[in-house]
Amino acid sequence: MILAQVGYDAPTLEWLVGRSDVIVRASVAEVSKHPLPDNRAWNTVTLKLHETLKGKPPETIQFADHSLASDRRYEGWKDAGREFLVFLLQNPQYQPGKKELEARFPLTPWGEGWTMFRLGPPVGEEKSWTPLPAALFRSNLDVLEIPAEILEATRRAVTVGGSGAPRMHKLSLPRSVMQWSGRSGDVNDLTVPVDSHLETLAKELIHSPDDVLSKRGKSTARKEDEIWRDGYWFGRLTGAKDDDERRQIRADRDKRDHLDRDELRVAGVHALAYFKSKENVALLKSLLNDEVVAVRVAAANAIGKE
Repeated sequence: MILAQVGYDAPTLEWLVGRSDVIVRASVAEVSKHPLPDNRAWNTVTLKLHETLKGKPPETIQFADHSLASDRRYEGWKDAGREFLVFLLQNPQYQPGKKELEARFPLTPWGEGWTMFRLGPPVGEEKSWTPLPAALFRSNLDVLEIPAEILEATRRAVTVGGSGAPRMHKLSLPRSVMQWSGRSGDVNDLTVPVDSHLETLAKELIHSPDDVLSKRGKSTARKEDEIWRDGYWFGRLTGAKDDDERRQIRADRDKRDHLDRDELRVAGVHALAYFKSKENVALLKSLLNDEVVAVRVAAANAIGKE
């Protein structure tokens, strides 16, 4: 039997801000459904604007979202007056006067659950649906999970951000680190902008992976992961038949931690490849003799990368 790996990709706040064309604080004013075959439907969503954080939205903000016909979350949010932080992109299919919903409006959602961050409690219509993201990574791997903090951090990120869409890098993370945000997969990539923050993080990952891992436990999602992690190993230890099995379980736990550290260091090397100062090149060259084979290979590739 072959088991497929399930990947998980997440953006940082800085990537969402840099890549989005329009960011607003808004609530759902109107929603209408347009049925499709196979129990699917388009939702036409009209927003009530409360604050513009980035871009120049049209006087009436509308977008089309594809979902199941039974999805009534937008109706629930409208009835509850729930506010959201909304990230929108310019619609590449937009053509004025087009009847097709995917081309009718100038703005389009991010998709993959990253369009709307709820700024209040969930509504009943969200039950049985995949939860909206409740936490968001920063570029330094801190995690924001309080709606007011996400909103304020977005305002600040817009203020300091540059013009134009940033260059993108996929930072590969251990599952234990991605789970800090409350979600993870077998393979986990964090999308970050290529900027000075990434250079700083890359060096930290290379030199001090334990410092990064020590951030575990500083938020609700991290604490839950830590409880699960400790409970998992504790359960195995208490169920061990003898001292030999207990020693093997402790060795397995230490091996997992060691692999996480190595994976973070490799991720740091890949990220540092964008920044070819003399100091960084010297660091990469020093890693050609690292005890970890994957670090040596990543360093060789980074040195040769344009």
